[in-house]
Amino acid sequence: TRSTWYHTQYEDSFLLKHKTHKNKNGVVHYWISEKKSNALLFLHGATMDHDLFKEQIDYFLSGFSVITIDLPSHGLSTPYSNFSLEDSAEVVIQILDIENIGQTNLVGQSMGGYVAQLIALNHADRVRTLSVVGSSPLQQKYYSKSVDIELFISRFLVGLIPYDLLIKSLVKEVAITDIGQAYASETLRNGTKAQLTDVMRKIHKYLRTFRGDPTLQIPILITYGDLEKNARIKSACGKWADFENRELKIIGNAAHNANLDNPYMFNETLSAFLANN
Repeated sequence: TRSTWYHTQYEDSFLLKHKTHKNKNGVVHYWISEKKSNALLFLHGATMDHDLFKEQIDYFLSGFSVITIDLPSHGLSTPYSNFSLEDSAEVVIQILDIENIGQTNLVGQSMGGYVAQLIALNHADRVRTLSVVGSSPLQQKYYSKSVDIELFISRFLVGLIPYDLLIKSLVKEVAITDIGQAYASETLRNGTKAQLTDVMRKIHKYLRTFRGDPTLQIPILITYGDLEKNARIKSACGKWADFENRELKIIGNAAHNANLDNPYMFNETLSAFLANN
């Protein structure tokens, strides 16, 4: 069911049109504003949905054609067969084709950052810039050798914890504000533990087995909250920024869902990056 944590202003005012795209695996829901010369597409993290970017919509509507998506197996895009990061990336390209959008600026939070990197890797001509929030690079060289063990342990622990307790734990990890925690809690409760574990298992498997070493030839903005609890993300992002000379901005007073915890700082940071690229 649709999250009811609050009624989003941009849908009430019809500034974004709700559309669907059907493929062999299911129906994917997305929202798009009126067409402009420059597009900005937001991709949410695992277990979240398009409402994660509510605080970005009004801010960027005047300058961009804004698109948000409930990625496969998330939000309204459920049920969906054969979820994978690769398929999610191709679904985004299909939507861009449907909307006749040649190039876009991608913003990916957590899992959405991995999907965005795959789009930029496999469809370089379709991406103008890439911005990530609480995400990390695909390349294994930026991680310690213990990453496989860390991912295995996290999957194992998720399987043991009752879903209600798991939700409470995850909510505190992803957000520090009341609004951010309320959103995360309701979105998680709209799903199931089976859905969460299936998505996390497939993400972890892909990250463990990815063997490419792409240096994307586009401007990249790397961000994460100063209260991000995932040390692996912070360490890998630091190495990513240093090795490839990428812009790295730490969002103050924010956790994993930094764009929702501190939308003012995040929006200003992203706006400056887009204006310069």
